[in-house]
Amino acid sequence: MKRSTLLLLFVSTMAAPLAVRAEDVASQPAPAARPPAPAGVMIADLRGEGTVAYPYGSWAEALNRTADGIAAVGSKGAQGDGGACGNLPAPMDLSGMTYIEVALAVGNTNEVPEVTVAVGDTDETMASARIRVDQLVPSQPVWFRVPISSFVLGTGKYAGKVPGLDWTKVAQWHVQGDWATKKPLQVLFIAIRAHR
Repeated sequence: MKRSTLLLLFVSTMAAPLAVRAEDVASQPAPAARPPAPAGVMIADLRGEGTVAYPYGSWAEALNRTADGIAAVGSKGAQGDGGACGNLPAPMDLSGMTYIEVALAVGNTNEVPEVTVAVGDTDETMASARIRVDQLVPSQPVWFRVPISSFVLGTGKYAGKVPGLDWTKVAQWHVQGDWATKKPLQVLFIAIRAHR
């Protein structure tokens, strides 16, 4: 046999197993694609009676549960120094989210300029952000989008045991007044969600 023929035979026998391996791989089913993370998650749907809410401060006796949400009503005594909170059924991982969004509407007699949205982790650390509501058209529900980066960590008993809020273990939500205005508050809180 000539050297070139021997070389060709050697190359073709080496290439054959590679071709089989490539075919084997091509016939294998592709690995299942990992589903994308949701663009948004509901933290608390406050419409109806489904989500338990605990009022405190001046809202303790001034909160109405309605089909439309939680209504803090000034004529019953709600002012800026009150709030409502709830525990999540299981800790939520919000670490991939960019915003916390709050759906709310103000009433005709609202005199409190800001409300607060807050979340707490399993370590009892709380972080909160203020939302200006004094320019809203009464009775017109809107979604407010607050960047997670603008949330301020709590101090004192709201600082938790480990520094910083663990966004992978959010366990509680809060909606509150501004804690500074002793005037009638009239706000309907509809829902809280996180969004990318």
